[in-house]
Amino acid sequence: MNNKIKQIALYGKGGIGKSTISSHLAVALTRLGKNVLLVGCDPKSDSVINLLNGIIPKTVLDVVSQQKCISPSTVDDVIKKGYGGVWCCEAGGPEPGVGCAGRGIIIAIESLQDQDIFKKYNIDIVIYDVPGDVVCGGFAMPIRKGLAQEVYIITSHEFSALYAANNIIKGIRRFADAGGGLLSGIISNSRGKEGKPHIIDNFANAWGTKIVATIPWDSDLPGAELHGKTLFQMHPLSPTLNEFMNLGKKIISPTYPVSPTPLDYKDMYVMFKKLVREGANK
Repeated sequence: MNNKIKQIALYGKGGIGKSTISSHLAVALTRLGKNVLLVGCDPKSDSVINLLNGIIPKTVLDVVSQQKCISPSTVDDVIKKGYGGVWCCEAGGPEPGVGCAGRGIIIAIESLQDQDIFKKYNIDIVIYDVPGDVVCGGFAMPIRKGLAQEVYIITSHEFSALYAANNIIKGIRRFADAGGGLLSGIISNSRGKEGKPHIIDNFANAWGTKIVATIPWDSDLPGAELHGKTLFQMHPLSPTLNEFMNLGKKIISPTYPVSPTPLDYKDMYVMFKKLVREGANK
């Protein structure tokens, strides 16, 4: 593997906006001159849909289930070039209630390695868009194996999102001593017109990290995604795009990932209530 390739993983609770942020970040990085591969690790296979005009590509698990493995002749079935030149791949997942949802990630990553995909497509940066919190060996694989040298956690100010972020931090801390990926920062996703950045900032400090980007609420985003597109395509003058470009620049620049400190659940809850009350009194 080319040691110059930067591999990052974006984690966060389901529905927090990982796929939206991943796809926009991928385009931003290509506009900064990088050759990017976005690997969707969610069984829903929705990470790259807005880069492929609403089309869900054939997943790695689809091909493997039919042909037992990814071969040189089937690589092009699962790696597609999307908007802005982003290379797109979906790991896929089993039918609901059947098998392990993280199995697709394991098979996808092993297949990418077996076929030397990074070299074949001359990849500079790989983004793994990983669902949920780290409770499954498959979902933890990018961290556990150290494939993603850097992890970014996406969260809002809601307690459920912060709780999931804390679980992810537990996973990072658990694998850090064995060479696993480290935490490079928190991406704050407003998810509404009235975000509460002071809550996320305080939790970031308690975890031993910092907010690296704040994605504002953008009323144009749902409409763009309804058409299977990013804001870069549908609303190229949107000021929100500046935040994605700035995040891309930070990722390209030297970063200083850390082994974070997870919080006790009771401490989290007390801290959250205190911050909510303080915000209400301002």
